[in-house]
Amino acid sequence: MRAQASIMEYILMTFFLLVAIVSMVLFMGWWNVTQIAIDHNKLTGRNALMLLQDLSDSEYIALENSVLDDSRLTAIKMMESGGMDFCKDFDPVLGNSWFFEVRILDNKPSVECSFSRHPDCNTWTFCKPDQASKTIYNIPVNVFRKISGKNDIAILYAGVYR
Repeated sequence: MRAQASIMEYILMTFFLLVAIVSMVLFMGWWNVTQIAIDHNKLTGRNALMLLQDLSDSEYIALENSVLDDSRLTAIKMMESGGMDFCKDFDPVLGNSWFFEVRILDNKPSVECSFSRHPDCNTWTFCKPDQASKTIYNIPVNVFRKISGKNDIAILYAGVYR
């Protein structure tokens, strides 16, 4: 009887030791997955901020830092409507899965800019994603209206999506 109790004690101790080891392995796996998700969110946010900074002083759309040119924005819109895949062509410059939008703050309904509507428009949207999961940042900028020669206050929205 004593031998049987000692064997039973050994089996129970081994079982609890295995449960502790398996629990520890599962916990460490969960911890690593959580850390990877946190790092991914940080990098996505950093990419969106860098995109915003790059766009606000990009020679492609800006006259100078935080002063965007409406004629350059409209020209890019014309290239998009002309069949050029602007989003794919600028992936090497701006990274993958990006988008941006410029909205002039004029208390008028949003009118998407194109060659035929220029300068009576107030919104330029590029590479708008269909995905719901995106990170967006915005900053105030000026938009220089070449035809009227004045600056309008606008918001530059830029972001990345997954």
